[in-house]
Amino acid sequence: MTSDLNRRLEEHRAGRKGFASSYKMTKLVYYETFEGPNAALQRERILKKWRREKKIQLIEGSNPQWDELVVTDHSEISQPSASK
Repeated sequence: MTSDLNRRLEEHRAGRKGFASSYKMTKLVYYETFEGPNAALQRERILKKWRREKKIQLIEGSNPQWDELVVTDHSEISQPSASK
């Protein structure tokens, strides 16, 4: 969860210590938005309990090619491009 997606992506790309850096996660392929932090944290707790297969199905439901999503300066996130 973050309120500043650009900053958070830069942290991942810079390789700060943690889960993402251990697995070299630097590509945004899925996201969800929420009205407030409580709803986001509740969803995060749910997702963390899911098995990997279920998380993959969730990603592929909206981004089957695992295209990288791009964040503009205004924190707008591109939608996955059409299948290539």
